[in-house]
Amino acid sequence: LPTSVLVEICANLDTPALLSLCLSCKLLYLPAAIELYRKIVVCDDAGHVQTVKACTSHAARNLGTLICSSKLQALVSVALANDKIASILRNICLLGNSAAVHQNLLGQLLLKLEIHTLVVPKLTIDLGFVPVSVRTLHIAVENVPSIHLYLPNLQQLRVSYSNQPQAGTHFTHLAVALGATGSLSNLKTLQFSETMEEDDNLGLLNSLNNLNIAQAKPEPPWLQFFLTLTGELQLELTSLSLDGYIGNNGCKLVQILATLLQPERLEKLELHLKELTHPNSPHDPNSEPTTFMSQFTRLTPNLRSLGSNPTYDCLFCQFEALIQSLTNLQGKLWDLHLSMESLSIEYISKIDFCIITQQPNIKNLRVVDKSRQVNDQNTLLKCMSGNKERFSYYEYGLFYGSWVRDTFFSDVFLYDLSSLSSSVNRVTNDYMVQFIESAYHNGLNEFMKYYLNIGYSPFIVSGFDLVKKLARLEYLETVGVGLVLGHGGRWRDVYYDCNGEH
Repeated sequence: LPTSVLVEICANLDTPALLSLCLSCKLLYLPAAIELYRKIVVCDDAGHVQTVKACTSHAARNLGTLICSSKLQALVSVALANDKIASILRNICLLGNSAAVHQNLLGQLLLKLEIHTLVVPKLTIDLGFVPVSVRTLHIAVENVPSIHLYLPNLQQLRVSYSNQPQAGTHFTHLAVALGATGSLSNLKTLQFSETMEEDDNLGLLNSLNNLNIAQAKPEPPWLQFFLTLTGELQLELTSLSLDGYIGNNGCKLVQILATLLQPERLEKLELHLKELTHPNSPHDPNSEPTTFMSQFTRLTPNLRSLGSNPTYDCLFCQFEALIQSLTNLQGKLWDLHLSMESLSIEYISKIDFCIITQQPNIKNLRVVDKSRQVNDQNTLLKCMSGNKERFSYYEYGLFYGSWVRDTFFSDVFLYDLSSLSSSVNRVTNDYMVQFIESAYHNGLNEFMKYYLNIGYSPFIVSGFDLVKKLARLEYLETVGVGLVLGHGGRWRDVYYDCNGEH
């Protein structure tokens, strides 16, 4: 078989199988090694490594080689001694901040390799070691040096930050470090992710409950990144993800970003913003929505993918913002991820109606109604005749799904949207697969019949109209279970998505 075919075969094997192939014969060594060293994920916790490996054994494709940080020394030794291996190794994700990862050790590795993807969201490293070949970079803003960084091939940048007093200054340093060298000229994807400790969450909650409004910071620190670039460079982004608390300054931020970006170029937008649209005053049903999303989507005529998460804001404002945004983007969207809290079944039905009438071209859809999650899961358990042992696979599947995401997909930006539009990233962990295989004839089908309105239940919001009237819909997710939709005439086949097996 040609090497290209062998490489494609190896892409469907897990790490132990690839190691066995490397040792079997010279013919299979290269294609197996290419996949084995395609992406290396280094994690501190050995128990975490074993757990994630155990719950992804049935993945449709190889997700990457996951190792403990104690193995990094061996990896560096192999790469330094073997030029062929060094030429293969292109993507490295270093998770955690283990003391086992030393500056000199990492520096040797980066200087040797032509890295394309480097993920170091928690690790303090000397970014002066980052090679010019890097195209995808994920760093913590507090680790940005005051020196200039020359990364002419940089296309994707993700910056993690905590909302501390010095965060704005760090973002200024980042803009100077990359902007002064022209490293942002080819940037297409930009994502800001806020990392919050437990105390930070409590402080934010207090602010949003009017306990500490005066001390709240309404301007997110990443705004300094854009302001620093004013007059120097106008970014030509196609994908943007924003995170953080912005108070009631949604309209102001839209005006600022409209002058610093080119919103009409955006194709993907993912928002995790926390807003207060009318602090210390009741909701006015006659007022125009002033949330960031409802205003910004007026400037994005070429948007194809939209993701929005809860904003801790007035629920009426959330609802109006969603309706206004879907109307602003009439007929444009292919991928839609909505995470919200509905006021009642009536309101979620209005959202569905708006999706159907305003976005008939939707292909991939995920709507998470946090206010109904517990009710839907309890109804699912009732459909399963209260079989808690089988239901536990579902609960494990939801829990370990986030582990798999944070471990193997730390290099995938705008994940909410990427996991919708790409079957490679839409990975179902082993617990969820086991749940679907054991429960689809034991209650899960019954729940889905209610959901698809084949049977009627007053406790489940029906998705029948979504399936029937969105002719191009290919993927729909409900209660964390993915449904793949076939195309036909009067009837449409509906399958459970289990790592490519339907």
